[in-house]
Amino acid sequence: MCSALLLSATLPVLAQDREGLRDQGWYVGYGLGAGQYGFRAGDFSKSAVGRLLGSAGDTGVSASESGGASKLYGGYNLNRLFGIEAALATVGATEIAYRNTATGKNRAKTDYSVSALTLAGVARHEFDSGFVVMGKAGVAFTAALSDYVIAQDGTLRTDDPVSGETNFYWGLSGGYKFTPRWALMLDYDNFGTAGDAKQTGRAKVQTLMASVQYRF
Repeated sequence: MCSALLLSATLPVLAQDREGLRDQGWYVGYGLGAGQYGFRAGDFSKSAVGRLLGSAGDTGVSASESGGASKLYGGYNLNRLFGIEAALATVGATEIAYRNTATGKNRAKTDYSVSALTLAGVARHEFDSGFVVMGKAGVAFTAALSDYVIAQDGTLRTDDPVSGETNFYWGLSGGYKFTPRWALMLDYDNFGTAGDAKQTGRAKVQTLMASVQYRF
């Protein structure tokens, strides 16, 4: 009789403990999507490419502002409301073309890409229905790569200068946990301004990705 009473009193506590443990723990995820670049137009003449070309008076510049994006991330849920997360994201190369406005011929071409390592605190909420929302804020260590080719004086010049910057990072995520361990998320990430004016040129970088998340 006493054992039965003790067991009946203990089971609800154990159930609450197990529920609490499900709110904690490690997770990993992988995402794919698109990146958006917001270039500083004034940098086209100041960067390494612009300086090598000399006077930009006869040069027209066109720049694609999007590229493919991916990220690998992992984090730890401290409880139902807060966690920490680290991610390695890449935004694929987008083309910047320098053209002679008189002849229409290309003077130079740059493939611009960015990678970022982020560390962030996470505020999160899981609804009983299975929907999940997350807000993230932290720091982004960005590296902008300007892989250029210049046709000048009958020769080709190539180089790939890299510029590193440390920025404020923030992001928003929402999704659905379709099993206790698996969730499908939609992630928006803003990495601030990558690159510098004198080497690679600068661009504001943001991404929108769909990711699959696994919880241990």
